Amino acid sequence: MAKSWLRGVFDPLTVAVTIALIAGLLLPAPSSWLPTVNVIAKVAIGFLFFLNGIRISTSDILAGLNHWRMHTTILAITFVVFPIIGWAMQFLPSLMLRPELHAGVMFMCMVPSTVQASIAFTSTAGGNVPGAIISATLSNLAGVVATPLLAYALLSPGGSVTMSPATARDVALTLVLPFVLGQVVRPRIKDWVASRERVLRNVGRESIMLVVYAAFATAQDQHFWRRLDGLEIFQMLAMSVTVLVLILALSRWIALSLGFDRADAIAIQFCGSKKALATGLPMASILFSGNVIGLIIVPLLIFHQIQLIGCAWLANLYASRRA
Repeated sequence: MAKSWLRGVFDPLTVAVTIALIAGLLLPAPSSWLPTVNVIAKVAIGFLFFLNGIRISTSDILAGLNHWRMHTTILAITFVVFPIIGWAMQFLPSLMLRPELHAGVMFMCMVPSTVQASIAFTSTAGGNVPGAIISATLSNLAGVVATPLLAYALLSPGGSVTMSPATARDVALTLVLPFVLGQVVRPRIKDWVASRERVLRNVGRESIMLVVYAAFATAQDQHFWRRLDGLEIFQMLAMSVTVLVLILALSRWIALSLGFDRADAIAIQFCGSKKALATGLPMASILFSGNVIGLIIVPLLIFHQIQLIGCAWLANLYASRRA
């Protein structure tokens, strides 16, 4: 059980992102290089979503939609309940955050679910694994459109963090178009991609590292981190724990209230409570511009680690009760 818990907490992506974060803070690229670094990061993001388009089987999702009540419930938790929680956090007196960090909390709550972690924890806990696979994949498919739309609707109007009209173009060219192209060419090259999955997974991880490095190096170049103090980091940790506990409790209550059995309720709880770092970081770099990106992604970075720790513990608790 201890080894399973450690594997859940210290995943390779977390380690890679931490390395990129530290590098961006301690070894930022020269100011004259940053525009080029950011352009390369955008190209890497396009490649990531192209790969996602190849990996996601739309036909499998359509075939698995017979359990539509569970999938709809998970999508509603991910893209409705979660954003409501993020919006409500601004009214907690103990978590009065600066606008950029609150925007980051809101954005974190709009990101789609993870795939690998949701499936792994559902499996460990004895939940509906096939349903979790379809739901988590469907969440990422819907998130390509839903997350940018939510961000534009809830963060742009009258907010201190603004998104320019060019954002819609960037979303279309960097997120949606590569994803659609991946879906188009999937029948021809899916086997080739599958045979090189380990190499491509490493390339994808390195692309995310580049995105994180570019965001933190840009913020460091603008001396943005001098404005972030220890109290705000503690507030982010407290916020992450609060949001995770709320969403785990709400998702389980919703599942049981709707009459789902134990296996489905576990899948709903673990798929509905996750936020995908690998998808959220690239999206943030496209949706937001300037040095605010470094602060906006902080809540997602912290929540990602908290969700792994909390859900690894919960999954093992379910497993021990089943034994």
